[in-house]
Amino acid sequence: MALAFHPDKVPDEAEREVHELRFREVQMAYESLQRLRKEQGRPTTADADGAALPSVALSSEGGLTKTVTRPAADENSETPAWGAMVSVRFVGKFPNGTVFDDAFAEKPYEFQLNTGTVVDGMERGVRSMRTGERARLRCEPRWAYGTKGVGSHIPPNATLLYDVELIEWHAGPPVENDSFDVDTYKKALEGKAASSGTAKAYTWSEGGEEVTLWLPLHEGEGARDVTCDIRPTKLSVRVGAPDTVDSRLVEGQLKGRAVPDESYWVIDEEHPVHGRALQVVLAKAGAYVRWDGVLIADDDRPDDW
Repeated sequence: MALAFHPDKVPDEAEREVHELRFREVQMAYESLQRLRKEQGRPTTADADGAALPSVALSSEGGLTKTVTRPAADENSETPAWGAMVSVRFVGKFPNGTVFDDAFAEKPYEFQLNTGTVVDGMERGVRSMRTGERARLRCEPRWAYGTKGVGSHIPPNATLLYDVELIEWHAGPPVENDSFDVDTYKKALEGKAASSGTAKAYTWSEGGEEVTLWLPLHEGEGARDVTCDIRPTKLSVRVGAPDTVDSRLVEGQLKGRAVPDESYWVIDEEHPVHGRALQVVLAKAGAYVRWDGVLIADDDRPDDW
């Protein structure tokens, strides 16, 4: 919103002075209101109109965006860890502004990440936030309640908006990731990946019964340069000799449980992105369980490399 005074539209000089004085009074009141809203952490008029705030995509698959309405006081602070207990305030709205959930607009709501407690859009959005940050999450149906909705409360194929504030977070109890996931099952039947992404050293794709990762190989590297140890909850993959410049190590706790005897690795000679790559296939202990990644410690990014 912009305030402007047009003296050419007021021909009488005396009347023009009165109009100009009133305009200045209104302008001062408007600017004072904007300062007050910022101090209170509320969106300014420009913020509310959406003109001054950029949105970022939270998934390479589309349909989920985040708009920060108030940055965290410490923008270098950590985002919530895997399985963290998070405390938030939020309001759920439809795009037309109608509120469908304001039960936790004032009092905090605490839940554990990576347990399927909230819709996928809220889950992924909160995972990207820092303590004290406020943001608006725009969740298309696949990231909300899908084609079925929730009774008369949420209609089918509804796009939802969540205004969320992350109050605090702390480490949570271990997450047993062995629950059947309907979306993973449906995508497996359609021959599609349930999810995919890029970590620092590898790309990955998740199917209904396995999770596959690819590590790019340098020229001349082959099976003799690979060391791979797959355990039910841990993975250690090294390419190259230890303590050498070209050595790469992917190691850590898995986001789900694997079956070592059914897991394996091969050299993929024709990977569409990397050319030659080490392909590691992790068989899931529970079919159609959603991992949404490989290692807990990795910060997965959209497919953009």
